[in-house]
Order: sequence, then C-alpha cells, then structure tokens
Amino acid sequence: MREIILQWVQQRHLSTVSFKEETSPANDPHDDYIVAYEASFEPKSLDQARVEVWVTTQGNVAIGFETRKRISTRLGLTTKSTRFGAGHEPALRSGTGLLAILGAVADGKIAIRAIAIPFFGLISTKAVTLHDVRQELVSKGYTPVDWLMGVSENEFAQQKLLRFRRWDD
Repeated sequence: MREIILQWVQQRHLSTVSFKEETSPANDPHDDYIVAYEASFEPKSLDQARVEVWVTTQGNVAIGFETRKRISTRLGLTTKSTRFGAGHEPALRSGTGLLAILGAVADGKIAIRAIAIPFFGLISTKAVTLHDVRQELVSKGYTPVDWLMGVSENEFAQQKLLRFRRWDD
C-alpha cells in the first residue's frame, strides 16, 4: 500500500498539503492489530481536509478524516479532543479503493456535518458525501463506507456543512 500512496502523491503534485509518512510507527498496546505504516496529509489551510492512513501488518487500511480540533477551530470553538471527526478502523484491503477515497478527499468531495452546543462545544461530527460519490467509491473497491453518509446535492450544498476545498486549489 505504501507504494500505491507514494505513486499517488507523486502524480497529484500536492502544493497545498504536506505529506508525511512513518514506516515504523508507535503502536497502541490495546489495539488488536499492529500498524506497519502511517501516511498523513496535512493541509496548510483549515478549509482543506486533513486525512491519515494507517496500514496494518495484515494489509488492512484505516482512515482518519479531519480532526475535531481543526473542526472546532474552523467553527470558532475550543476543544481538547484529539479524536478524528470521522473515519474507520482497519478494514480496507483494496489498493484501488484506497486511491478512490484519497481522491475523494483531495477533490473536496467529503464534508463534515458538525453539531455544536453553546458552552459545551462540539458534540458530534459525521462525514457526508453525495450519494453518487459514495456509490462510486464502492464500485472502485472502497467498501467500508459506513462512516460516510450519502446526501443529495441540495444537502451537500447547505451552509450547515463544513465543506473542503480541493487540495490543488
């Protein structure tokens, strides 16, 4: 999977996003898997999505989409949370599926629906994408789509969603 990611990065020419990788990442002793490789894509701007990819020794891939801290900052809130806004545990095994989800993130096709309450801050987050984008991801081998809620074009265009610019804008 590392080779697939590196080739994708070279083809995309990511000028607004920093790419970092770790080939010997620290592992959580409480996890039931071992992470062998981590890749992170850190945008320079809050209006571009951040994503992390983890690959286990068994070849399963996990995705961490956007952080609650970045979401809170963008909404003018404070948080101490270090959690991701959305994503999934190791499940994906398809290289074409991995490229499909990275492409969707880089193209700004995934947004965040955030719920915040005054004095409490950010309560919940959910990743959303257009129904047809979700179906396209599945058709390209990206099957762990439960974390992505499919919505209509009207819903995706709403001001209530935190939308993200393309990485190459």
